[in-house]
Amino acid sequence: MVRFSAYLILLITVLKNCLDIEVKIMFGDILKKLRLIYGYKAKEMSEKLNISASYLSEIENNKKIPSVDLLKEYARIFDIKLSSLILLSENYDDAIENNKSDAFIRKSMLKLITKMSLDES
Repeated sequence: MVRFSAYLILLITVLKNCLDIEVKIMFGDILKKLRLIYGYKAKEMSEKLNISASYLSEIENNKKIPSVDLLKEYARIFDIKLSSLILLSENYDDAIENNKSDAFIRKSMLKLITKMSLDES
Protein backbone atom coordinates (compact mmCIF):
# COMPACT_ATOMS: atom_id res chain seq x y z
CA MET A 1 0.00 0.00 0.00
CA VAL A 2 2.84 2.40 0.79
CA ARG A 3 4.40 1.71 -2.60
CA PHE A 4 1.06 2.41 -4.33
CA SER A 5 0.65 5.71 -2.45
CA ALA A 6 4.18 6.74 -3.41
CA TYR A 7 3.36 5.95 -7.03
CA LEU A 8 0.22 8.11 -6.86
CA ILE A 9 2.15 11.01 -5.38
CA LEU A 10 4.72 10.73 -8.16
CA LEU A 11 1.95 10.58 -10.76
CA ILE A 12 0.26 13.70 -9.34
CA THR A 13 3.57 15.55 -9.35
CA VAL A 14 4.19 14.65 -12.99
CA LEU A 15 0.65 15.67 -13.92
CA LYS A 16 0.99 18.96 -12.08
CA ASN A 17 4.19 19.75 -13.95
CA CYS A 18 3.16 18.53 -17.41
CA LEU A 19 -0.62 18.93 -17.59
CA ASP A 20 -1.33 21.84 -15.30
CA ILE A 21 -4.77 22.72 -16.67
CA GLU A 22 -6.16 19.18 -16.71
CA VAL A 23 -5.11 18.55 -13.12
CA LYS A 24 -6.80 21.76 -11.98
CA ILE A 25 -10.07 20.78 -13.62
CA MET A 26 -9.82 17.25 -12.35
CA PHE A 27 -9.50 18.25 -8.70
CA GLY A 28 -11.21 21.63 -8.31
CA ASP A 29 -14.62 20.57 -9.53
CA ILE A 30 -14.79 17.29 -7.64
CA LEU A 31 -13.46 18.76 -4.39
CA LYS A 32 -16.18 21.42 -4.44
CA LYS A 33 -18.87 18.85 -5.23
CA LEU A 34 -17.67 16.60 -2.41
CA ARG A 35 -17.65 19.53 0.01
CA LEU A 36 -21.25 20.33 -0.90
CA ILE A 37 -22.35 16.70 -0.74
CA TYR A 38 -20.82 16.37 2.72
CA GLY A 39 -22.61 19.57 3.77
CA TYR A 40 -19.62 21.77 4.54
CA LYS A 41 -19.78 25.50 3.96
CA ALA A 42 -16.66 26.98 2.35
CA LYS A 43 -15.64 28.66 5.62
CA GLU A 44 -15.97 25.40 7.57
CA MET A 45 -13.95 23.50 4.99
CA SER A 46 -11.18 26.08 4.86
CA GLU A 47 -10.92 25.88 8.66
CA LYS A 48 -10.79 22.07 8.59
CA LEU A 49 -8.07 22.22 5.93
CA ASN A 50 -6.24 25.02 7.76
CA ILE A 51 -6.20 27.21 4.64
CA SER A 52 -7.73 30.59 3.86
CA ALA A 53 -11.22 30.79 2.39
CA SER A 54 -9.77 32.60 -0.62
CA TYR A 55 -7.28 29.77 -1.26
CA LEU A 56 -10.10 27.22 -1.02
CA SER A 57 -12.06 29.27 -3.54
CA GLU A 58 -9.09 29.33 -5.90
CA ILE A 59 -8.79 25.53 -5.67
CA GLU A 60 -12.51 24.97 -6.22
CA ASN A 61 -12.55 27.39 -9.15
CA ASN A 62 -9.58 25.63 -10.76
CA LYS A 63 -7.20 28.55 -10.33
CA LYS A 64 -4.84 26.68 -7.96
CA ILE A 65 -3.79 23.06 -7.73
CA PRO A 66 -4.00 21.47 -4.27
CA SER A 67 -0.78 20.00 -2.91
CA VAL A 68 -0.52 16.29 -2.25
CA ASP A 69 -0.61 17.01 1.48
CA LEU A 70 -3.80 19.00 1.04
CA LEU A 71 -5.34 16.18 -1.00
CA LYS A 72 -4.45 13.80 1.83
CA GLU A 73 -6.27 16.11 4.24
CA TYR A 74 -9.34 16.18 1.98
CA ALA A 75 -9.27 12.38 1.88
CA ARG A 76 -9.08 12.27 5.68
CA ILE A 77 -12.01 14.69 6.06
CA PHE A 78 -14.15 12.77 3.57
CA ASP A 79 -12.99 9.47 5.10
CA ILE A 80 -11.82 8.01 1.81
CA LYS A 81 -8.44 6.80 0.60
CA LEU A 82 -6.26 9.25 -1.30
CA SER A 83 -6.19 6.83 -4.23
CA SER A 84 -10.01 6.77 -4.26
CA LEU A 85 -10.13 10.56 -4.29
CA ILE A 86 -7.73 10.65 -7.23
CA LEU A 87 -9.67 7.98 -9.11
CA LEU A 88 -12.94 9.76 -8.42
CA SER A 89 -11.45 12.99 -9.76
CA GLU A 90 -10.14 11.29 -12.88
CA ASN A 91 -13.45 9.56 -13.59
CA TYR A 92 -15.37 12.77 -12.96
CA ASP A 93 -13.18 14.54 -15.52
CA ASP A 94 -14.11 11.87 -18.08
CA ALA A 95 -17.80 12.25 -17.19
CA ILE A 96 -17.61 16.01 -17.77
CA GLU A 97 -16.21 15.42 -21.25
CA ASN A 98 -19.21 13.19 -21.98
CA ASN A 99 -21.76 15.60 -20.39
CA LYS A 100 -22.64 13.05 -17.70
CA SER A 101 -21.19 14.69 -14.59
CA ASP A 102 -24.43 14.80 -12.53
CA ALA A 103 -25.20 11.14 -13.22
CA PHE A 104 -21.61 10.24 -12.34
CA ILE A 105 -21.85 12.02 -8.96
CA ARG A 106 -25.16 10.33 -8.12
CA LYS A 107 -23.80 6.90 -9.07
CA SER A 108 -20.54 7.43 -7.15
CA MET A 109 -22.32 8.65 -4.05
CA LEU A 110 -24.70 5.67 -4.13
CA LYS A 111 -21.69 3.35 -4.25
CA LEU A 112 -20.02 5.22 -1.38
CA ILE A 113 -23.17 5.15 0.78
CA THR A 114 -23.64 1.44 0.07
CA LYS A 115 -20.03 0.71 0.97
CA MET A 116 -20.25 2.76 4.16
CA SER A 117 -23.44 0.96 5.25
CA LEU A 118 -21.83 -2.43 4.58
CA ASP A 119 -18.74 -1.40 6.56
CA GLU A 120 -20.92 -0.45 9.55
CA SER A 121 -22.74 -3.83 9.57
